[in-house]
Parts: sequence; structure tokens; C-alpha cells
Amino acid sequence: MKARSQLDYFLQNTLSLVLALGNGVDQKANILLAANFVVLGVLGGRIKANPHDWAIYAGILSFLSSAFFALLAVMPRAQTPVSGHSLKGLDRDLEGSLGFEAASQLHLSEFQKEMVAVMRNEQAVYLVTLKNIHQMSRIVSLKFRLARISYQLLFTGIVLYIICTLIQHRGSSLLPL
Repeated sequence: MKARSQLDYFLQNTLSLVLALGNGVDQKANILLAANFVVLGVLGGRIKANPHDWAIYAGILSFLSSAFFALLAVMPRAQTPVSGHSLKGLDRDLEGSLGFEAASQLHLSEFQKEMVAVMRNEQAVYLVTLKNIHQMSRIVSLKFRLARISYQLLFTGIVLYIICTLIQHRGSSLLPL
């Protein structure tokens, strides 16, 4: 039994780590959203003063794109089909795995029936746990990719805005008045 309790501890810690990483990336994506909307608010206010400043529009496009990817990072779509949730026949690799999205789409009586079937079979418990860790890891990985794109677009927007502003002001200072 000692080996089993070590395995349970390992799986529990792995699941906790994946969930903590997911929470961390959610916080970062929320910070990115806030930063983008603050910058967009400032740039939006500058449009009124100079509606022909193309540097502002280039910045707005980059910051909107960054905000879009940050929003996707906060709310990724988990791709778990509703059909095939039955856990009967472990040879099907526990298709639905009773992950949060699959479980939420089942009626309570169906969910209870599936969970009782899993709890009666030790192998099924471990397979469901492994499948859930895998599915959550994929979602967290997607969140990190989307947040990274958002960060890149945010910094690209800052650099692009500065370069466009320098070009625009340098060009206007060379023009005779």
C-alpha cells in the first residue's frame, strides 16, 4: 500500500502544480488586458487631439491585437466532445475522462453513474486522473502560448508606436513651415 499512497501523492501534487500554473497564466493575462486597455484609453484620447496621427492607429492596432490574445488566454476553449463520455470499457482510454467540461455537460444522474463506475475500479481512477492531468496541461500550455503572443504584440506595439512617432515627428521637422 505504501507505493500506492506515494503514487496518489505524486498525482495530487502534479494536478495541483498544473492548476497553479493555470492560475498564474490567468493572472498574467489579466494584467496584460488591463495594461492594453489603459494604453488604448490613452491613445484613444490622443486621437481627438490629432486624428491624422497614423502612429496612434498603428499602436491601437497592435494593442487591440495584444488584448485579443490576452482575452483568449484567459478563456481558452477546451475541446472535449460530449459524445463518448462513457467510461465502460477501459480499452477506449476513458474518452471523456469526466474532466470539468465533460462533467458539466452530463446530467447529474449520468455523472453519478460514471463516477461510481470509476470509483469501483482502481485502474479507472488512475486513468481518469492521468487523462485529466493531461487535458488540463494542454489547456495551460495553450494559455501560455496565447499569453506569450499577447506579450509579444504588446511590446511590438510599444516599439512600433515609438518608431512611427519618431518617423512622423522627424519627417515633420524636416518640412518647411
